[in-house]
Parts: sequence; structure tokens; C-alpha cells
Amino acid sequence: MNTVEISNKQLENPIAPKAADTHPAVIGDVKRISISLWTGLRILALARREYHSVKKGLKVAKELVAFRNHVFGFPFAPKHIVHEGKYYTHLQMPGFPSPVFDRFALRSLNYYAPIRSKPDRLQSVIFAITKKCPLRCEHCFEWSELSSKDSLTTEQLHVVIDNFLTMGISQIFFSGGEPLVRFDDLLSLIKKAQGLAECWIYTSAFGLTREKAKRLKESGTLGVIVSVDHVEAEKHNAFRHHPQSFYWVEEGLKNAREAGLLTALSCCITKEFISEENLKAYMQKAKEWGVSFVQLLEPRAVGHFANKEVELDKNEKELLAKFYLHYLSDPWYKSDFPILTYPGYDQKDGACFMAGDRTIYVNASGDIQPCPFCQTKLGNMLDENAEEKLDGSPFCDVSKRWEETVKKIPNKEAGVREKVFELQS
Repeated sequence: MNTVEISNKQLENPIAPKAADTHPAVIGDVKRISISLWTGLRILALARREYHSVKKGLKVAKELVAFRNHVFGFPFAPKHIVHEGKYYTHLQMPGFPSPVFDRFALRSLNYYAPIRSKPDRLQSVIFAITKKCPLRCEHCFEWSELSSKDSLTTEQLHVVIDNFLTMGISQIFFSGGEPLVRFDDLLSLIKKAQGLAECWIYTSAFGLTREKAKRLKESGTLGVIVSVDHVEAEKHNAFRHHPQSFYWVEEGLKNAREAGLLTALSCCITKEFISEENLKAYMQKAKEWGVSFVQLLEPRAVGHFANKEVELDKNEKELLAKFYLHYLSDPWYKSDFPILTYPGYDQKDGACFMAGDRTIYVNASGDIQPCPFCQTKLGNMLDENAEEKLDGSPFCDVSKRWEETVKKIPNKEAGVREKVFELQS
């Protein structure tokens, strides 16, 4: 396991929240700016340590921030959620301050200029631990395998987790199928990763009782990401093909919050759903439910959607991007609305520069894929040389995709295009 040594003094700050706070809360503008500066100084300190140069450390940290601003569409973090002593600004970013955040930051710095210490191999993984599911969702990307016999034994699941932790990883997102179906196995896997990686669960919340939510929290689970496709119960249930699906969404979210888990929603923005009215209603419902994050996903023509005209057209993508940017900049967003993430915006320049390199998807047979939608097999996590296969895959050579993205960054953003290439030389 790759680790970063951090003393308590390094993480101390007078604006740090109390670890005893169990319910997530939005922080105000003044404190938010202070936290952003504190985070930036921590990244700068890590860069200085790795490059043995204040000048180079500052340059690399500056370009990392400029590139991030271009990719995510906004400068600094427009909102922070505070939860149990840590601040969160994005669903795919660990809480700060923490050793896991430091390792995540070092992996990002290494992407721009090689660091002296060995970085984590991955920043995040989505790991499907089962093919079983009580629902039959329209957009299921594992449709061909759904509810077939599980391939991985409990012992094999632990081997996969051990391999993740050996390679070094910041976040593990458990999925399926419905991961709650293998509840005892899920608990044991999360306990193994506790303190080494943040653990989230992608779930329909089906069967997420108060007792299960409590046990998830006790095992070390950070939060649950609940799939919700419409704020109207009838439409959500129809999409999920189960009359009680929406009931369990509301029940599961309530139980998760009461147990002290972070909560998030994930929505597949279909052609039937996409409109400004529906998007606003969705965010309002998310606020009413008290969730901390909302993730907007574009549909892909894989799984049950294969060979169907489901992908958003140019105008629909522009509507979604406009809503995303307006939401982040509007003053009312800074109230009790959740943090919004839209991975499709990250890929606006036509390049998915993280799949297969910083992030991977491992299906319920242990097969490695660049992401859930790119279903090319790169190897299997049970192979002795799994990491070598991953490193040798053409999908993992992201330099060309990354360079094409960097070239599209405007000059005004700290001249990041030329400077990033200079740092790598």
C-alpha cells in the first residue's frame, strides 16, 4: 500500500470542523474561500516536497488548478460540504484534510510532472460485486449478465480488494447489480479498505433498512449514491420496472442520513427526461431529501440501451451544460442545494482522459474495463499480472487524449497549454 506520512500538525487548522459533526452541512462564502486557500497551500506543500523546489512546486500546482478549472467549468470550488471533520467539493474527490486526499493530490501532481515518491496507481475504481438485482432498469449497462449466477466467491472478492489496495487507490465505488444483495460480503470488503480508501455504494436503495444503514456506517462506509431517474414516483417506478422502487429511494435516503452516511443522487438524463423544468425539479427534490451531491449522467448505447437511439444530441448536451454552469454560478446554489457534478462536461473537448488510467471499472466477473460503458476487457483483477496488463493496455496510454484536451484550454488560463508540456519535459 502506498502511503503518505502526515503529522497531525500538518493537518491542523483553526477553521477545521469538529469531527463529531455527523450531519453534512454547507459552509458559507468566507469560510469556503479559507478552505480553498488551505487546500491549495496543502497541495503546494506536497508539490514542494516532491520536487525539492519551491519554484517548480508552485508552477506544477498552479497548472494543476488551471487545468482543473477548465475541465470542471469553474474556478475554485463553488461549494463545500463539511462532514465529520472533512470538507468535500466533488463526488470523485476525497475529503480534505486526510491522508487519502494527500495521496489523491500526489497522483494528480504526477500526471503533470513525475513526483519522487511512488504514486497510487489509481484514483478510483467502480467495482461490481454482484450480478443480482431486484430491478430491471431501462438503462442497465450490465443487462446481459443481470441476475445470472455470481462468478466471484467471497474469497475472490477479497483478492480483488487486496489488489486494489496494493496498487494504491483513493476511492472505491461498490456497484452491481445491486450491491446490497451481497450485504455481508459488502461489509467485509469495506472493513478491509477502511482508512486506506473512501468507500461509496452505488445502489437503488432497495432494501436499505435502518439496520443496514447503521451497519454500513459502522463498517466504514462514507456514503451511498442512489439512482433516481425521475422525481415523480410513477415515472421512476416505470423506468425501474418495480412498483416499490421510489418508496425505497425515499426510505433508503432517510435511513442513510439518520445513520450518518453521506448521500448522493445519480440520474441518467434520457431524451424523455431532459428539460430545464425537469432538471430544476430534480435539484429541488434533492434539496428536500437533504442529499449532499447530485450526479448527472448521459445515457450510452450499451447494455439494455444497445442499438437504440438514446444518446443526447448536440442541442440536448448544450442544454445540460448550460444548466450545469448556470447552477454553479447562481447565488441560490450556495444555499442548501447539493453539490452538482456532470462528468459529461469534463469530456466536452471530446476526450475521456481518465478512464483506464486514473479510474477503471471492474465487473462482477473481475474483468477490467476502462469504464462501465467502454466494455473492452483489459484483463482480470484475479490475474497475477493484472497491474502489468493494465499498464500495457492502449486504453491506459492517455497521453494523446490528454494532450488534445490541454491544447483546447484558452491561453488566458495561466498559459496552461504550453506550461504543462514544459513541465513534463
